[in-house]
Amino acid sequence: LESQLTNLNCEIKTAKGEILKLTERNQSLILTVEDLNQKQEAASNAINNMTGIVDMKEGQIKALESEKDQLVVTASDVEERLRKTEEEKEELGKKYGESWRSRQHALASIKELQNEMQKSN
Repeated sequence: LESQLTNLNCEIKTAKGEILKLTERNQSLILTVEDLNQKQEAASNAINNMTGIVDMKEGQIKALESEKDQLVVTASDVEERLRKTEEEKEELGKKYGESWRSRQHALASIKELQNEMQKSN
């Protein structure tokens, strides 16, 4: 009986030692899980932050694309106005040329009349 009692006490001590080791291991695993949960939360926050930055950058890109489209339209309008101005310039050049020729013709006629007047005097 004493032998059995000694054996049982020995088994109890061994079991208590195992329980203590398992408890320590369990506590270590709990701390590891808590650490991993904190890291996961930090990573999730970082992802949300980066998503916000990406969304902001996409908004900026859309705004720049819209501005670029406006500039293309503006450039097209400027090109059209420039073309019209060139046409008007050509038209004015033609009118000026015609006016200059008419003036030269008139001056020539005046000189001719003056010459005739001098001859008749």
